Amino acid sequence: MGFLKDLFSTMKGTGTEGSAAGNSDTTAQSNLSTADNVSYLTSVLREIGCRVKKEPDCGENAYSFTYQGEHLLLYMSNETPLIVIFDTHWYDVPLDDLDNLSLVREAVNECNKGDMGSVFYDIYKDDNQIVVGSKVRTHFGSYMPDSVNFMRYLLDTLLRKHHLFFHEIDEIRNNRYKKQVENG
Repeated sequence: MGFLKDLFSTMKGTGTEGSAAGNSDTTAQSNLSTADNVSYLTSVLREIGCRVKKEPDCGENAYSFTYQGEHLLLYMSNETPLIVIFDTHWYDVPLDDLDNLSLVREAVNECNKGDMGSVFYDIYKDDNQIVVGSKVRTHFGSYMPDSVNFMRYLLDTLLRKHHLFFHEIDEIRNNRYKKQVENG
């Protein structure tokens, strides 16, 4: 999970600092950050039935929770309204399975052409595998209207990425098979 900690540390403060010249966007973006963002996000997640747990092994701003049976990881802090939600490992392929690695690469690229959220893969050399996950990165806070439904939308987006990924895998396999048949 080292890359997740590194990712969040690079985001820390994003959108809350301005130029020395006094950028007018700085004030507006600073107002997005609230002193109680973590408590607010935790209460929103509880409202939709999630139990949030601090995950110190994943970084000081990491929290885990389960939504519709999926174990998710959330990076949030009181210093920025920027959050990242990960569904870190829902598919894997051995590194020596070149045909499936190619499918994964193509399917990930196709999945990332659409809506909010993205699919990613990470190489675990020690385990000799590539794992696939999804993430959503956005601003979130009490300043948002209907934030409970927006959170549901974000979480449902992560789950839709699973279905889209597997649909793309099937489509790519079918297209490859058709080409093989056509070419004899």
